[in-house]
Amino acid sequence: MLRFARVLLPTALAVALTGSAPGAPPEAPVDPGWVEVARKNGLTAAEIKLLREQKFLVTGTTRRQVFSPYVGNDVPVFITSDSVLSAYHVLLEESIYRMELANSRKLPGVLARAVKNLDEAAASFPGRAQLAKPATKRAAIFLGVARNLLDDKILPNDADVSGDVQAEVKRVVAGVGTEKPTWLGPPDRGFAAVDYSRFTPRGFYTRTPALQRHFRAVAWLQAIPFRLDRDEELVAFVLMRRAYFGAQPNAQIDQSIWDSFRAFLGNRDDWDLSDVWHSPKDLTNAELDRVRQKYAGSGESWKSQINDQLRVAPTEPGAGSELAFRFLSAYRLPDAVMFARTVPGVEKRVLPSGLDVAAALGSPLARDKLKKERPQLLTEIDKQRPLFKGDNVYADYLRCLGTLMERTEPDAPEFMKGEPWRIKTAQTALAGWAQMRHTWALQAKNHTDYLSDTERCDGFIEPVPEFYGSLNKLVEDTTAILKEAGALTDDEGAVLKEFAEEFRAAEELAKKVAVPKLDPRSLTQKERDLVLKFAPELDGRWDLPEKERITDNPLAEFTDAVAEYRKFAGPPGSPDGYKFLASYLGHRAGRNARHWERLAKVCGKLETLAHKQLRQVPFTADEKAFIRDYGKSLAAIMLYGGSSWLRPRDDAMRVVDVFSGNGRHLHVGIARPRIMWVLYPTKNGEVLCSGAIVPYAEFTSANRLTDGDWKALLDSPRKPAVPAWAQPVVPPERGTGNR
Repeated sequence: MLRFARVLLPTALAVALTGSAPGAPPEAPVDPGWVEVARKNGLTAAEIKLLREQKFLVTGTTRRQVFSPYVGNDVPVFITSDSVLSAYHVLLEESIYRMELANSRKLPGVLARAVKNLDEAAASFPGRAQLAKPATKRAAIFLGVARNLLDDKILPNDADVSGDVQAEVKRVVAGVGTEKPTWLGPPDRGFAAVDYSRFTPRGFYTRTPALQRHFRAVAWLQAIPFRLDRDEELVAFVLMRRAYFGAQPNAQIDQSIWDSFRAFLGNRDDWDLSDVWHSPKDLTNAELDRVRQKYAGSGESWKSQINDQLRVAPTEPGAGSELAFRFLSAYRLPDAVMFARTVPGVEKRVLPSGLDVAAALGSPLARDKLKKERPQLLTEIDKQRPLFKGDNVYADYLRCLGTLMERTEPDAPEFMKGEPWRIKTAQTALAGWAQMRHTWALQAKNHTDYLSDTERCDGFIEPVPEFYGSLNKLVEDTTAILKEAGALTDDEGAVLKEFAEEFRAAEELAKKVAVPKLDPRSLTQKERDLVLKFAPELDGRWDLPEKERITDNPLAEFTDAVAEYRKFAGPPGSPDGYKFLASYLGHRAGRNARHWERLAKVCGKLETLAHKQLRQVPFTADEKAFIRDYGKSLAAIMLYGGSSWLRPRDDAMRVVDVFSGNGRHLHVGIARPRIMWVLYPTKNGEVLCSGAIVPYAEFTSANRLTDGDWKALLDSPRKPAVPAWAQPVVPPERGTGNR
């Protein structure tokens, strides 16, 4: 994907302090003119008054990317935990994106093998043709849908099966409505219908058509249950298992697609094709019952903890979903299990809240709020805290967020010990959680409720050394797992091929828009996205009326840029042309491992500087240079190569649905980064400095939203309000900066 323009979302935050000056380099100068500097930087009289009185102020001014407030600044900087967390997420998502590209190349072969051997597998079980035949057809339709979702030219030879496949694919691609198709049998309490909105590609899977197809196919393979107590469903699954893996264990058969993300996410929530340990010898009732008993006797930890089906609530208290297999299983995340256990069981809630996660991770703000307002819920959340002790990247990440919220360094400035800073810290952590869930939009199993700015000082570090240390360890562990998974192996050819295809599409679009007085609003969203990848400065000009346009061709900057880039690359077919152009534009092909190494070094440096700052040890010349150059370093880690950071794209917004109930989907995400102003205390007085925070968002919607939908919503009068608990610190957006 073209990466020379990215964005993340900051919030203008200002913190004022009086009194002693712990936690600051002793040589930091007095800045008596901070009020005038604040005025020059756009703070209103009311904001300056509030800054002086409350010590902590967040404005609504935004920037396109979280590194932007640290570049070309005329005030000392304040390096926040938000900024380095954002860098982690950009790299993680890019790495998982590459892993999924590899998986998308494997999946067709897996399905082809299963289909090829399906009839042979059926013939290997003697007797009961009346059961084997419909079970084989069910498996053929199920596998046929997945294959056709990946490649619409592939259809089963059997006309009867092919018709069902085509009808089902049409419903999956449409992604709307709920229905249980006839071939799956009549609706019943355990499987009432399929929610087709779950197949809408979301997260980074919207980047390419191939990944959109992969998303739908995997989501399909995760969605349909093969229940243990239904003969036809059980036999259909057994046949698919034997068709792919064979009758005897075979180490040569690739099963990596089932284990790709175990080190990242832990246990899968359902038994899947790789988990069929017990298989019947034949299809007699006795053999099928023997298999059922084996699985029914498995420990509770092996059974599904999250209901993702449209089904009627179990009649027995505490009863879960019916025992079932999935061809591919989504993963069991601790927050998702907690949601499943606390909605609607506690206080009859319809939907959970991000504050539940913050409370489980030890946020004093969240815990105090719930203790006062919903004590029963807090008690239940505390019962679920052992869920967060897993041994995987996701659990380690949540514990890292916990270190940010649970305690404040004793030597930290006083403003970091009050309620407003607790709010800031909680929203930083939840913004991080939302970004993590965004990365795992496909692989995480979601619960569905049952039916029913004198002398220049270079700046300061947010003094949370324990957090930076935890994040450094997490980065190192993540890097090791990614290396083992092959996600950091340079596949320059594949990445450059993608870039070349995108550039050729841009050239074709440039021909189309080279028309006088073209109305930019006539472009499709896909065409707009392509324009902004090569001319991000055009963002925000789409809806200018004709009389406000400064040229007859408002897209001339795009067409001129594409023409110049073609000269740079040389004629089509030049062996290294696209490679040079991609490098020039900051498209970092084949350097993912280096970015992770740089991020680890930055985390280690921030931990060291935070300790020195708290103990008032002067920074060295090299350390001051690190602070001055932090913005550019952060941009490079976030895949802004060359000087592409000068033109950041307005694409930092992220959103993902994490829970469904009562016809609504709970979405969590991040909005545009905000500028954060801090009056940092030193022994010589307060120093005005600025940084960035990433605002957390939480809202419900009748539809599952993509990142594009979320951006459009943010830019509309209907944008959701800041969560009530964060409003004392985070005001509404005031406007989008162009930097």
